[in-house]
Amino acid sequence: VMRNTPFLVQLFFIFFGLPSIGVRLDPLLAAMLAMTLNMAAYTIEIVGAGLDAVPRGQKEAALALGLRPRQVFVKIVLPQALK
Repeated sequence: VMRNTPFLVQLFFIFFGLPSIGVRLDPLLAAMLAMTLNMAAYTIEIVGAGLDAVPRGQKEAALALGLRPRQVFVKIVLPQALK
């Protein structure tokens, strides 16, 4: 939801919408919260795309060599996804 709405709409929702349910925020805090949520949504999307880009065969090969699933993620998938 955060990634598919314009930033200005998110900012208005946080600054004007939250007080209607009883959450009052300082304008600077509301702006920082909106920017943080917006950037977090885009960053999660980028990392997810990186994880999906790692070929399935590499994961299967690491499992066939006897690595545990956590080791496969930390030593094989994560370094490639973060690049």
